[in-house]
Amino acid sequence: MIDPKDACAFLEYYSKRFPNCHFYSTFEMGALTGGMTSTPGLSAAESMTETEAPQLAYAAVYPFSLVLVIIAAEIMTLL
Repeated sequence: MIDPKDACAFLEYYSKRFPNCHFYSTFEMGALTGGMTSTPGLSAAESMTETEAPQLAYAAVYPFSLVLVIIAAEIMTLL
């Protein structure tokens, strides 16, 4: 499994190498950590950026991911 902190570090490297994509990469860091429901990953993304984009993306993705995790767990118990 991918560690959210490593994924955020990769996106930070990518955003510094290609500065035109900086906003999207910070947004992707938040979406990635929200999709993994990883609050420590969000803290890592926050420390790497100066914008609020990771928090916004995390807040947008986290509820959907949490519901999908619950649904997946229910389906697995039925099998």
